[in-house]
Amino acid sequence: MVNTSGGSAGGAPGIQTIKLPDLHWVNPFECKVSFATVLSSKDENLKAIFRKEFRLWKESHKATAEYMLAAKHVPDKADQVSLWKLSLLRGLRKDPDLVHEVSVAVGEGKECADLLEAVSDVATEKKEIGAKSFREKLLALRRNLGKEDIVSAVGRLKKCLRDGGKAGYTAPDDLKKRALENVLTKFKYTDASEKATEKHDKKIAALTYDEILPFVERKVEAAELLAVKVAIEGQGSRSSSSRPHHEYGAAASGLRGGSGKGKGGKEKKGKKRETSF
Repeated sequence: MVNTSGGSAGGAPGIQTIKLPDLHWVNPFECKVSFATVLSSKDENLKAIFRKEFRLWKESHKATAEYMLAAKHVPDKADQVSLWKLSLLRGLRKDPDLVHEVSVAVGEGKECADLLEAVSDVATEKKEIGAKSFREKLLALRRNLGKEDIVSAVGRLKKCLRDGGKAGYTAPDDLKKRALENVLTKFKYTDASEKATEKHDKKIAALTYDEILPFVERKVEAAELLAVKVAIEGQGSRSSSSRPHHEYGAAASGLRGGSGKGKGGKEKKGKKRETSF
């Protein structure tokens, strides 16, 4: 990027001139409202418009940058990193707050396409939207009484928490406790909480989700074991009912074995009947 050839025409000899990279392919991000306005606004329609505009620009910029800055065009990795950063600074130059987010992401070690994704996550408030979504899912969890057992209900709660964790959302303890209470019957939650208070010497209100959960998991394990026991006993009763009692079975087999025989087990003589099929 540095031209050390003796200077430009008409310039003083020996002075180095910097050749700026060609970024003519970078399209600027343009929106009627700024990122700062969107952040301070409570207008969801305004936010939605900004997010949509940014996503469209992001996809276009990503596709173009991945082609223009590919290894066959820019062999040096360090140059690729620099040009990705410069392309974003150029593309977002009309919005100082977005330019600042580029610098923040660079400071976090993001580069190339990951740098664009990091800025996009902030611009589209991806984390905030994801957190809101998982909060709503947790609050909406309910036990389907009469249709769902404790194993399934607690399993749904744990899956929701795992999915939130994968998306970068960590639910606060009070929300987890509330969700746990919602998926249990009143008796089971109270029973688990009381046992937790005895162990930790705390009031129920002061208990954490992790302190109550082990006592709930014991109930889950008990329900699983009971289900297995019932299934095994059910199979045993079905197999025994399919076989006749040995006394009646012997009598039945004796009758079958003695058919066609007279007294003393001798065969009765008689005309053989023809059977037509």
